[in-house]
Amino acid sequence: MLRIYLVQNLYNLSDMATVAEEIDSRAFSDFCGVESSNQVPDGDTLGRFRNILMRNGIQQELFAQVVELLMQRGLVHTVKVTAANEHDVTVTSELLTGDEEEVYGDSGYLGAEKRPEALKKNKAGKSVHYKINRRPSQSKN
Repeated sequence: MLRIYLVQNLYNLSDMATVAEEIDSRAFSDFCGVESSNQVPDGDTLGRFRNILMRNGIQQELFAQVVELLMQRGLVHTVKVTAANEHDVTVTSELLTGDEEEVYGDSGYLGAEKRPEALKKNKAGKSVHYKINRRPSQSKN
């Protein structure tokens, strides 16, 4: 259940979408150790599990441990967990160290460079270039 919860958060999925992906995606089911659709909890169960974690402050501890493991492997330096109603772009500056010359992000970070708190120059005084993916509807085929 914990791995399913991690996948849900990493891919920003609803409870029902997470269940569907666990059943349909070989990569998700392999990561979560799910061998059959009978092993996948329903959306309500996943929601109750998430609420228990949040109510007891376990969510923050869990992600702190994940960040620590990723940092040990040199894959990440910061993770910021936000409520579902908070846009990713609002925390962009909190995710940066100030050493960056280039900032990459998915379409959830569109406009990050235009925000008042945006990092314009790094600690060395070099301009920071934001390379944010456009939404699929903005891409020309």
